[in-house]
Amino acid sequence: MGDGAMFKDHTETLRIGDPAPEFSLPSADGRTYSRDDLLGEVSMIVFFRGTW
Repeated sequence: MGDGAMFKDHTETLRIGDPAPEFSLPSADGRTYSRDDLLGEVSMIVFFRGTW
């Protein structure tokens, strides 16, 4: 499956000013953050789709 076949393509084009889609992500300390947890905070989410 090194060709990325295990990933479904849910790509949406967001424009500046669009609301962020719903998501939940684990942090390095084991806590899970959702979009709602970050409302009102300055935050940046970086996504790397790796195949290593």
